[in-house]
Amino acid sequence: MESDLSAEVVMGKQHRALVAGATGYLGGEVAKALHGAGYWVRALARDPQRLSVRDVCDDVFVGEVTKPETLDGVMDGIDTVFSSIGLRSFARKPTIWDVD
Repeated sequence: MESDLSAEVVMGKQHRALVAGATGYLGGEVAKALHGAGYWVRALARDPQRLSVRDVCDDVFVGEVTKPETLDGVMDGIDTVFSSIGLRSFARKPTIWDVD
């Protein structure tokens, strides 16, 4: 079954997506796919210098999921959210419960 990622334009408004974890491999690939399908893409990044897919992002929101006070406004105007936030190792903090 083939999926259809194409962004719908409703009443002249482009569909807007937030990609949390866009600095990682999976999030970066999703950002590219969404952009290629016509979505307006906002990346949520702790460190925007690590964002290798900046060219496909319409906006970069700097914040940390483990610090809610840094997330005010991250969802403003967003229609769809994709999150690939997670840990690569269980040996470090924060725990999986803090992140996911």
